[in-house]
Amino acid sequence: MTALDPEGALVVAVFLGAVVQGFSGLAFSAVAVAILLQVQTPGLAIPLMMLCSLLIQSFSLARLRASISVRGCLPYLAGGVLLSGIVFDRIDPAIFRRFFGAVLMKAPAVPVDLLQHLPLVLLALFAGSGLGLFLLGKVSDVGFRRATAGVLFVSGLALMG
Repeated sequence: MTALDPEGALVVAVFLGAVVQGFSGLAFSAVAVAILLQVQTPGLAIPLMMLCSLLIQSFSLARLRASISVRGCLPYLAGGVLLSGIVFDRIDPAIFRRFFGAVLMKAPAVPVDLLQHLPLVLLALFAGSGLGLFLLGKVSDVGFRRATAGVLFVSGLALMG
C-alpha cells in the first residue's frame, strides 16, 4: 500500500473534518489536523484549518438558519456578553495589548502555499459538510454521541501517534 500524497491527504483530511463538523457542529480542526499534520508543516496546516473552520461554520450556519431559534439562543448570548464583560473589565489594557501583540508576532503570516491549496479543499469542505448535515437528521442521540466520541478518540490517537 502506498502512502497518500500531501495533496490527497489534504483533501481527505478536510473532507473527513467537514463531515464531522456538519454532523456534530464541532471538531473540524481536531479531525482534519490529526491527519494533516502527518504530511504538512504546522505553518501551513494550522492557518489552512483555521480558514476552513471559519468557512465551514459559515456554511453550516447558512444551511441551518431556518432551524435556529433566536429566542433559544438568548441565554447563551447573554451569558457570553456577561462573561466577556466581566473578563474584559478586569484585564489591564497594557498587559492585554502586549499579549495580543506577542501572539500576532508569533503567528505565521498566511503563506502563499495556503492560497495554492485552498482550491483543492473547497469542494471537499462543502461536500463533507453537506454529507454531515444530511447525516445529522438521520442518527439517534445515542448514535450521535457514540459517533462523535469515536471520531474524537481516533483523532486523539492519530495526534499522539
